[in-house]
Amino acid sequence: MAGPSTSGNSTRIWRIDLEGPGSQHSEVLKDPGIYLEGSYNETFGMLYGYEPTVLSGLTAQLGIEEDAFRQALQNLNVLRPIEKLSLWSMPLQDAIELAVFLATVQIQMDRFLPGTPACGGPIDVMVLQTVPTRAIISFPGKKLHHPINQ
Repeated sequence: MAGPSTSGNSTRIWRIDLEGPGSQHSEVLKDPGIYLEGSYNETFGMLYGYEPTVLSGLTAQLGIEEDAFRQALQNLNVLRPIEKLSLWSMPLQDAIELAVFLATVQIQMDRFLPGTPACGGPIDVMVLQTVPTRAIISFPGKKLHHPINQ
């Protein structure tokens, strides 16, 4: 769930889990960022420079403790792809195209990897606009003005 902040032009984004008898919620993005959920291993690997199952296999093969390996990953002296993105100043159209690109990468990888694809079909995009006026803009995946159809 997302909504404009009551102060300034920022947004607030929460994850609400309605599974089971109760509900759980948490704010997932307080600053511009990319939040992945569901089937995202390949997209995660592209953004962060590694795929978690590959790293687990690598640590086991080398006999390295996973905690020590995680600590080394956090202290890298190089920027990962996600850290090279300027999310604070990214134009809206670029943000839309990035979201569609990431979803398309995951859909295509799911399509070609063994097993039943976890995602697919048209990609719908919604934008929570905070300036100049507050609005929700919808770009259904089957419409001609969708970024992937231009």
